[in-house]
Order: sequence, then C-alpha cells, then structure tokens
Amino acid sequence: NHPKRPQMEAQIQGDSFWYLANGRWGAVTNNAGKIFVEETVALKEKGYVRTQKGGLFEITESSVSKLEIPGVCEAITKSLDGTLLASFQGLGVFEFKDNWHKLLECPYADSERDFEVHLTAERGCIALAVRPDPQFPPGAGWPSNSSHFIYNSRPGIWIADGQEWKSVAILAPR
Repeated sequence: NHPKRPQMEAQIQGDSFWYLANGRWGAVTNNAGKIFVEETVALKEKGYVRTQKGGLFEITESSVSKLEIPGVCEAITKSLDGTLLASFQGLGVFEFKDNWHKLLECPYADSERDFEVHLTAERGCIALAVRPDPQFPPGAGWPSNSSHFIYNSRPGIWIADGQEWKSVAILAPR
C-alpha cells in the first residue's frame, strides 16, 4: 500500500488509471468516458489502452484522452523505437508518433471477426497472429454437453521485416 493512497483516492472523481513514475504511484481520473480495457501498452512517458470496442486512449500523468484512429483497433504493441504500433481491422498496421503512419497492409481476410489478433515487434520485425475463437456447434449453448467446438476461421501468423508480410506455416496436430 502506498502511504498517501487514501489522500490520492479522495481526489479521484471516477474510474482511474494508476501509473508508476520515478518510484511513486500516481492516479489520473478518466473523464473521457466509460471504457472496458482489453489491452495496454506502456511507453516512456505515456500509456495506451485499447478498449473492447476497438477504441484507443492515451494516458499521461495529467490526462486521459481518446485518440482519433483510422478504424477499429484490434491489437497494440510497443515498437523497437518506443512508439505505439496498432493493427486496425481490415486496414493494416500503423505507427503512432504525432499522427498515424501506415506501415503494412492487413495480411488476412477480414470476414467473420471470430478471432483474436495479437501484435508484437522484436529484433527489427513485426509479427501478427490471429487465433480463432471457438464456437459452439449449432443448437449447443453454454454449458454445452459437447466437448467439441467449431471454428469459422483458421489460425495464422505473419512476420514482416520490411514492408511485406511473410506467412508462417502452421502444422496442425495429428
């Protein structure tokens, strides 16, 4: 527990984001609207939050603000240069400095939206993966007596070390 936590909590006027800066915990109140956090990225002096609905918020020590974005955000990560990378549904991967700059096209067919997207950057490469969400067979609900699920899409992994994606083969288990 932080020794000044009660005083800090007394200043909060709603949902807040907590951060650690210079060895001290601080909080900034979210006045930008109700959000449900899906993913976060911490950079040097800012943090970013991706919401379940595909919005992006920038958090500093003094404010929470909604970013103008090119589309529905499906994944975020930190670049090797310490900037924000984001994948937008059907649009591709963009870098955010003062504005959005497109780096790569979207490598997969944007059809059923029944998958999760994951993004990372390491050793000069950007990688993107899609993982299908399991669906109950028609007529089966939760809880299902069936231990079998159906998938309406396939998993995929792509790696880019420049301006072009290369697909990685995924071997199915036998």
